[in-house]
Amino acid sequence: MAKMILIDGNSLANRAFYAVPQLTNKAGFVTNAIFGFCNMLTRVLKEEKPEYLTVAFDAGKTVFRHEMYEGYKASRKSTPEELRQQFPVLKEVLTAMGVPILEAPGFEADDLIGTLAALGSREGLEVLIITGDRDSFQLIDGQTTVLFTRKGISELERFDEAHLKEVYQLAPWQIVELKGLMGDSSDDIPGVPGIGEKTAVKLLLEHESVEGVLANLQDYAGKKLGEKLTEHQDLARLSRRLAEIRCDVPLEVKLGDLKPGTGDLEEKLRLFKELEFKGLYQEAAKEKEQAKSAGHEQGLPGPAAVMGSEEREPGQISIFGIPQHLPKRPDTGGEGAGFLKSPGELEEYFRQNRGEAARGPLYLLPVLTGLSYGPAVCHSFGVMLAGAEAVWFIPSTREEGAAYGAALKEKLENPELVKVFVDAKQSYMYLNGFGLSLRGPGRDLLLMAYLLDPASPWRSLEGLEELEPQALGRRLKERSKSAAPLWSDSEQGGALKAMAGLLESLEAELAEKDMEELYREIEEPLARILASMELSGVRIDPEVLRQMGRELTEKILRTEEGIFKLAGQAFNINSPKQLGTILFEKMGLPKGKKTKTGYSTDADTLEYLAADYEIAGRILEYRQYAKLKSTYVDGLLAIMEPKDQKIHTSFNQTITVTGRLSSTEPNLQNIPVRLEEGRKIRKAFVASPGCMLLSGDYSQIELRILAHLCGDENLRQAFIEGQDIHRKTAAEVFGLAPEEVTPQLRRAAKAVNFGLIYGISDFGLAQDLGIGRQEAREYMERYFARYPKVKLYFDRLLAEAAGTGYVETLFHRRRYLPELKSSNYHTRSFGQRAAMNAPIQGTAADIMKLAMVKVYRLLQAAGQDKTMILQVHDELIFDMPKEKALELKEDIRRAMEGVGRLTVPLQVEMKIGEDWYSMEKC
Repeated sequence: MAKMILIDGNSLANRAFYAVPQLTNKAGFVTNAIFGFCNMLTRVLKEEKPEYLTVAFDAGKTVFRHEMYEGYKASRKSTPEELRQQFPVLKEVLTAMGVPILEAPGFEADDLIGTLAALGSREGLEVLIITGDRDSFQLIDGQTTVLFTRKGISELERFDEAHLKEVYQLAPWQIVELKGLMGDSSDDIPGVPGIGEKTAVKLLLEHESVEGVLANLQDYAGKKLGEKLTEHQDLARLSRRLAEIRCDVPLEVKLGDLKPGTGDLEEKLRLFKELEFKGLYQEAAKEKEQAKSAGHEQGLPGPAAVMGSEEREPGQISIFGIPQHLPKRPDTGGEGAGFLKSPGELEEYFRQNRGEAARGPLYLLPVLTGLSYGPAVCHSFGVMLAGAEAVWFIPSTREEGAAYGAALKEKLENPELVKVFVDAKQSYMYLNGFGLSLRGPGRDLLLMAYLLDPASPWRSLEGLEELEPQALGRRLKERSKSAAPLWSDSEQGGALKAMAGLLESLEAELAEKDMEELYREIEEPLARILASMELSGVRIDPEVLRQMGRELTEKILRTEEGIFKLAGQAFNINSPKQLGTILFEKMGLPKGKKTKTGYSTDADTLEYLAADYEIAGRILEYRQYAKLKSTYVDGLLAIMEPKDQKIHTSFNQTITVTGRLSSTEPNLQNIPVRLEEGRKIRKAFVASPGCMLLSGDYSQIELRILAHLCGDENLRQAFIEGQDIHRKTAAEVFGLAPEEVTPQLRRAAKAVNFGLIYGISDFGLAQDLGIGRQEAREYMERYFARYPKVKLYFDRLLAEAAGTGYVETLFHRRRYLPELKSSNYHTRSFGQRAAMNAPIQGTAADIMKLAMVKVYRLLQAAGQDKTMILQVHDELIFDMPKEKALELKEDIRRAMEGVGRLTVPLQVEMKIGEDWYSMEKC
């Protein structure tokens, strides 16, 4: 097998500089990095004898990752002058040696190596990567090995898939996931604060990927690890993207350009003599004598590659930017799939199936990459009419995709024809890119499976597991380095046939569990609405964020100075070990709980200490400012689309077990609102030119649902009369007139009201209110004495859940709770709290989703269907012309308040403003 060697020039030069004692020539020029590099290169060439070779260098300090995250490599020390001045001479030496050099502005050497490694694998080459950077481990596969520098550059440790598994317990693709969780201090990739390599590896062994971890946050509920992961979800995703090596850099490089030449012997001799490399000079002199005796003096120097665009050959498609050969059209029949070579063949397929098949469901299966907002890449597209054979096509260009779309148009817009998808939202977004809309019912197998098993919906899609985004992404990446198709012919036909079988079984199970209305009236229409919202996006004012960033930086520096002054020395505030040493050893503060690395400096510990020690409060303040800047200021700027200054969050319909929507990239559910500094982030969310932001926010919806579910007359009456529920509760519980209720008592009543929804204990209430446990218990006893049906409702709910294993919302959404049967007290307690909360939170989610469907239809009728842009907690936000906002606000309010099936009224507060922060009641 032919061999390709790819060398990380910056990494190897740095290793050589620090490994080889300082050498200088007579002119005083430092030469140790060049000397070590050349000796290593010469040895490798002799031992490995590669047919193809290149050395990749970073082209500059600023790369595309800085656009994603301003802090990328921000704290890295500048290159020592003695090393910096060696790089130009090193490149001269490599060119004289006939070694191809590669660099591309905006990209790092890793990205160029990743792109060439993919090229080499596709060409069937053995690829060896020589580097001292562990990031390259993600490029390892069956044909790619990393030779990792040890002890400077004198030893190379060979990492293949087996050795990587032995050392790190991970597969190559999981290295990126590892960096997403633990970060990388050498590159200033933040990761999740407080998660180190050991914890990150443990999480990945349990859940495989960052998204897998985040999809199972319920496993860590009530734990500090769960709090960290929940709080820093966006940071984990950003870190993962920063760590991922690009394998699709557009380079004007052909494989033949990477063949090493003999170079320019005269120039090589001159350089080695000038640098005083005696051994290398002697070898070059022998080479010259051999060339003379062979009858030629010179070889051809290796080329230096530059940026450019890659031409796609006929019969290729692109996956992650890597050209892929189209599979040949197979024979049809059996369980195979017919491959269509042109849009005309798709039209012919529909013509041949005009009878019963044309009236049955149309199965559509676009296999996409780029699953969030943006131009999705369609690897292949499956189509099947009921009773007809499965066919597939591959739109190798956007124009061809549009032509195939035109052939589908009549079927997609037929209001009588049922369309069946796996993950309809992504399909809607992809088809929208070709100007295609859908009419009529659209069955989404993923949504059906989610309702039946909200914790693991993909388990229900037997035969289609490989369409799960994480599994598909891994499969695409594994096969993107070869000419093999994503699926075999039988797999392609089988996937569509599996959809047909699943549709029947999933619909039957939904009917059996009384979930048909939940699916048809809420979840199915919502998928299209979420697709529309993602495509619309929300406008951001980048200058507002940049100004906030400057202000936060000043506050961080001032707070840091104050901390250093109180501590009597400077130290790394972000290091728990150093912070623990300062607080508990030098300053002698009371020690809290012990961890494996020292005493805890978590938020709970610092909040406890802050009452008596100023430095603890300052550290909490510092952390708040640092999080706001990194997660929200830098994070939002990193994902803003520069052309329209919008962010396009992904609304997740099948992630939470309670039915609530979640959002990622960015997580808009997590924007802080308790602190004024956090609320100010909302100033950056602005209306489009000529428009205003309008919002409708449900008031105390979960408490209203509790009042309905428990049937307590006193609680219901408070809402019916429009009273201040917390003041009313305090008056009832403490036997006072409403005007006698103090702010402290109202706060206590509020804590009980909301705490009950989440199954709070007397211990938890005591912590929330800063009172004794006995006093908290008395508060709860008084509450239940005044509202006895609340206690009866929760007791009955837990008893029923213990028998059935699940709880339900008003709309029959189920949450299964195997934790209730656990022998572990803490696990069982978690299950009981979840059982108390799920019917309330889940019903609130159902009401919000139903409101979105009804409001969207209202907006459609008014020609404003693109104006619903955000859903955050209990709030809907619209971006529309001011006159339309004022005209429609009461219609929107009535629609939102009219969707519940409650015995207490729903109440919606409407606001309007130029940005999300400064909105006022209207």
